Parts: sequence; structure tokens; C-alpha cells
Amino acid sequence: MKKLLILEDNKETRLLYEIMLKEFELRITPSAEEALSIVEKEGADAAILDVRTSDKTMDGITLAHLIESRGMNIPIIFITAYDKNELSPCNRMRLKYIKNLKQYNVKPVTPKELRKKIAAITA
Repeated sequence: MKKLLILEDNKETRLLYEIMLKEFELRITPSAEEALSIVEKEGADAAILDVRTSDKTMDGITLAHLIESRGMNIPIIFITAYDKNELSPCNRMRLKYIKNLKQYNVKPVTPKELRKKIAAITA
């Protein structure tokens, strides 16, 4: 069973992920710090990250950079409410330097689409 790390601060969206992705071993958290701790201890086959979270210490982009800087080769999918053009120029630039960024998606994403995206990066 593939293990997915999911960073999502919205409670309802976390519940949707649990329903949509039952065939995966999920590690879901609203905290980027906790997500980093989870992935360091347990690893993951892929990560689904929100760009902006209510976590005051770290956003999804920073988390992705930290995962890579610690030598973890984990494919990353961003699923967010923000189109790239809505991000600051600095954050758009930071996205370009995430080597393992496989997809950037604006919500909503259907369950079928999401499973297909995960399958493509974990095959």
C-alpha cells in the first residue's frame, strides 16, 4: 500500500482526502512542522501539500524545500486554492526550485483525477 503524506489545514478537505483516498496509507496533518516530522520518521511514497496553510511557522513550499534539502526524494503534488498567478513573485520563484514538484493543481480536483495523478508519480 502506497504511503501518502498530506498537508492540509482545512478540516473538511482533510476529511475528503480520507474518503477519496482509502486505498492509500495516509498521514494527514494541518501542521507543516508535524508533516516534516512524519516524513522524516516514516518516509512517504508521495506528498500532497497545500501551498498556504494556517501554520504560522511554515508553508507548503517551505516544507517541500526542507524535504528535498534533507535528501528525501519524494514526489510532490500541490493542491491549493491559489492559481500560480495569485502567488507572490517570490513564491512563484520558490516553486521553480522544487526538483520533485510533479504537479501543481488548483482546487477542486475530482477523486478520479487525484488517484490518476498519484498513480502517475508513484508508479
